[in-house]
Amino acid sequence: MKLITFYNNYINLDVNGFDETWVLGKYTQITNFLKKKKPWFCFLYKLFPFITFIVFFEFCNALFNFIRTEKIIFSIITIFFIIVWSIATFYHFKLRFLPYTQIIVTSKVNLFNKDNILFLLVILSLIVSIVGGIIITFFK
Repeated sequence: MKLITFYNNYINLDVNGFDETWVLGKYTQITNFLKKKKPWFCFLYKLFPFITFIVFFEFCNALFNFIRTEKIIFSIITIFFIIVWSIATFYHFKLRFLPYTQIIVTSKVNLFNKDNILFLLVILSLIVSIVGGIIITFFK
């Protein structure tokens, strides 16, 4: 009897049999397969809940400072980042963004799926906010 159960933050794997060599071999074979199929962003899965609210509140604070100092472009970029970050957080807590396990059975992989586009938007808006903040300080 083989039992494999996928949870949102771990995998439960039970391999049973009469031959210990076969059981250990199958267990090793399955765990090696799952390790190879681990997504590149798996480290973010455990880190994301801890940093999500810190990032959100820090960018809200930055937004209020930009509005107070009348920096319209930075305000718009920061609002865009906050919206994209909120969407990413919403999908993460619904277990649809940055999944812990990603097993693709078909050979066709589409790079332009919802998760990759959302992740790219978060990274790009963060980079624009940081680079824009650095460039403005040099022009003062």
